[in-house]
Amino acid sequence: AITFVSSLVGVLWVYFVDWDWRHDYYLLTDNNITIINQRPLWLQNESDQILLKQVDNVVAETKGFFQQLFKFGDVRIALVGADTFKLFDNIANPRDVQSDITRRQQRMKQRAMKEQEQRQRETIGEYISLYHQAQGTQDGATQTPTSNSSLPYAPVNQGPPAPANPSLPHAPVNQVPP
Repeated sequence: AITFVSSLVGVLWVYFVDWDWRHDYYLLTDNNITIINQRPLWLQNESDQILLKQVDNVVAETKGFFQQLFKFGDVRIALVGADTFKLFDNIANPRDVQSDITRRQQRMKQRAMKEQEQRQRETIGEYISLYHQAQGTQDGATQTPTSNSSLPYAPVNQGPPAPANPSLPHAPVNQVPP
């Protein structure tokens, strides 16, 4: 009777551990990580969402001979400003998961840099447009492009350059008088 009870308890324990392991998963997207831990028999289910920009460090860890042989282990995610870490325990290919998270973080940073550069270009373009509008109103008329000019606006004729030395009105600007 004792062996039957212990066998039944062992089988139930293996079933619950296996069910728990099979129903715990993570979902990795371009902006966040969702960790879902489901428990058997409607016990406490947990769902945790982490933004990739909050991730400070990702550590993949395989311990022991069997984890090395079967390529499974733990992934710990340290968050910015947090003393604790998030854990994916006993997952397949933890180093691949670590590199995937790191790669997604790098892509997210590159996208943010490109968006910032685009915003800067747009801002500079607006400033240049406002400058050209201000120059057009100062001249008293709007400027129209000419057909033989490569500029988007007609150059303003400001007259000949001022002489370098007022006492020698005919001396060229770039030459020193004899």
